[in-house]
Amino acid sequence: MTKGFRSRYSLTADRARSKVTGNEGVIIAGWSLGLPDQAHRLVLLSSPSELLKQKKFFLPYERHIASDKLLADLRFSKTIGVVPVYFDSLPTSERVQIVTSITTRLPILSSEQAQQLTKQLRSIKRKLCELLPATKESVLSLLNNLKSEIEDMTGNYPEGESIQVAIYCLEFPSTLQKELHFALVVEGYKPASKEKS
Repeated sequence: MTKGFRSRYSLTADRARSKVTGNEGVIIAGWSLGLPDQAHRLVLLSSPSELLKQKKFFLPYERHIASDKLLADLRFSKTIGVVPVYFDSLPTSERVQIVTSITTRLPILSSEQAQQLTKQLRSIKRKLCELLPATKESVLSLLNNLKSEIEDMTGNYPEGESIQVAIYCLEFPSTLQKELHFALVVEGYKPASKEKS
């Protein structure tokens, strides 16, 4: 501690070896003010094996500092290889341009349904990953391929619960050039259709 300033992260003298990978590394302790209750519950009430098995994580990202939230989200998410998800609409931005977008309906599947559709879900995941290195020239074709794949799967569950999602390809300024990245916007929820008696 120096003149009231305390570092958010500190390196400890401890070392640890991963039981999963066998990799060894140092332990870094950290703190953050104002984390939501969900983050505290996630970290304090879960074992490392549960977090790994369920592929859960909490990313302490100080978004409130940015004046252009969409631009900051895109820069940060592109760097770590994730796609931001918004509800209702994209945040406004004067520096981010929409290149193109598609809207599709995603079924909400039970565990059993998801197991039956493993092959199709993997294909959709693969098509999503193909978007990440897309160029302006290839993005529309890739988005249409993704939409077609989703619609093929959705055709199996026309009356089930679903969410409507818009997938946006966005262009934003980077240090030396303009870059592309994607964002998802959940636009609405459709409950399952009731069977007529």
